[in-house]
Amino acid sequence: MKRVLLIIALLVLLLPSCNSSSNEVRASLGQEFVLAINQTSEISGENLLVKFTDVIGDSRCPTGVECIWAGQVSCILDITISGKTSQTVITGPGDTSDYANATYQKYSLKFRVDPYPQSGKTISKSDYRLYLTINKNS
Repeated sequence: MKRVLLIIALLVLLLPSCNSSSNEVRASLGQEFVLAINQTSEISGENLLVKFTDVIGDSRCPTGVECIWAGQVSCILDITISGKTSQTVITGPGDTSDYANATYQKYSLKFRVDPYPQSGKTISKSDYRLYLTINKNS
């Protein structure tokens, strides 16, 4: 009986942590947030959702390699404003770890994509992270 109670107690403690791995990230305008592929962020007060859908191209020159072109990284975002969803592609340069800029309707997006490619290593889609800051254009 004690064993059964102990197992039930452990399950009660563990189940909330299993459910807390939400796929949605809450953020505000001007606040940097991080998304993995298939994660969504709700921007508070804006009726705006941003989903990091995929990396469709990563030709950034890997560290440890000399390249004639720095390359670039391109990501698909699903952006929902007031219930209407559309896709957009954002592309950042490969020659720097600085943030790139893009615009979508009345919003400006500042972003970077990690990890940066390394010579001889393949990046799994599940390893990609999009660091994003959204602001409203005046």
